[in-house]
Amino acid sequence: MRKVFLFLPFFVCLICVFIPIDDNLISLAQSKLSPSLTHWFGTDLLGRDLFWRIIASFKISFVVGFGASSLSLVFALIFVVFFYFVCPALGYRIIELFLALPSLIFVMFVQSFFHGGVLTMIFVIALGHWAMIAKVLSDEIHKIHKQDFYQCSRMLGISKFRALWSEVLPACLNVLVILWILNFSHAIGNEATLSFFGLGIEPSKASLGNILADSAKAIFVGGWWMIVFPIAALMFMILPMLFSAHHFQRKEGYWNAGN
Repeated sequence: MRKVFLFLPFFVCLICVFIPIDDNLISLAQSKLSPSLTHWFGTDLLGRDLFWRIIASFKISFVVGFGASSLSLVFALIFVVFFYFVCPALGYRIIELFLALPSLIFVMFVQSFFHGGVLTMIFVIALGHWAMIAKVLSDEIHKIHKQDFYQCSRMLGISKFRALWSEVLPACLNVLVILWILNFSHAIGNEATLSFFGLGIEPSKASLGNILADSAKAIFVGGWWMIVFPIAALMFMILPMLFSAHHFQRKEGYWNAGN
């Protein structure tokens, strides 16, 4: 039951992807309505139903989170595997160079050169987060090299390439799952931040960042529901993912083992 709760946002977003929603229906006659049976979360400054706009924003959050997390994982795997055979020391220095850059500032800087779009945002967010995965994966591979099963396989004549695919990477699978979950939640937060500052999704489209940007104006009109519900939706998306990653960390004992 606990695992179902932890992954509830993931399943909710997955369902929302297939729900057709007209989230941009403007009705100035119904603007700034408080929550009711007709409008569960109230309406915004333009009379749009806040509940359905949040549901529509889950689509963007799921696509960006899933795409950016998966793409950053692919980037990290390609990078680590390449320098695994070429020059591990040089690869490690490049990773440290990327990690020295604040990821959010780097993402905002690169995104500012492009027009708002989902695919562009996925690529930029992945570009800002792959180094963390590559760093943890490199450390895990270095630790596995000291394990008896790897040294025995090498002594038995198994090549370095074959050992990587048959022994090393399968042993890193649990770590990669944890990193994917963490990056999923980070990507959602990055999308909300970029859209909030006008660097992400087009302002006319529903996303958590755009809704939060609109809710900033609601402070002056007393529309508390325009602030509370978007923030609660963002926390609903991110916090269970972080708790699930922490649950897997404790279960696997990865960070407790000295990493």
